[in-house]
Amino acid sequence: MSLQLRIVSSVPLRYPSFEQRYSGVVPYWLLLPLQIALIALMLRIVRDFAQGDGYFVDLKPHTDAALKMLSYIYFLSMVVRYIVTMAWHPELRWFTGTIPIWFHMDLAAFILNSSLSISGQIHTSNSPEEPMDERTSASASPVKALMNWTSGMA
Repeated sequence: MSLQLRIVSSVPLRYPSFEQRYSGVVPYWLLLPLQIALIALMLRIVRDFAQGDGYFVDLKPHTDAALKMLSYIYFLSMVVRYIVTMAWHPELRWFTGTIPIWFHMDLAAFILNSSLSISGQIHTSNSPEEPMDERTSASASPVKALMNWTSGMA
């Protein structure tokens, strides 16, 4: 065990430089609090779905469709941003300096997953024949899907 810890501790971490992580679009003094608030909001959304109750589970009708459309527009705008970045700065090919774009795509995927959970389009039951009760319905689907996925890895 101590040999494994020694090997792991001697491996240099390849964390991207600040210049690669920061696009400069939003001043950093504003960006950091916004990111912290966004993480807190996302944790609240996940908590509401995990408990099957809360503000984000009991949204008004058609909110799911609006969020789904927003996620598509958001994701596609990041694809366009990537294409424009590559056209204007070909030296940044493939991942250099584009980390913010990839994180925004991930955020768009989170919004899409939330909208699918609200609408009940995500089914995480172990078998198609297994009826869904209230705790395995769409309200618990993000957490249940993660649990099913990780249990398959063991």
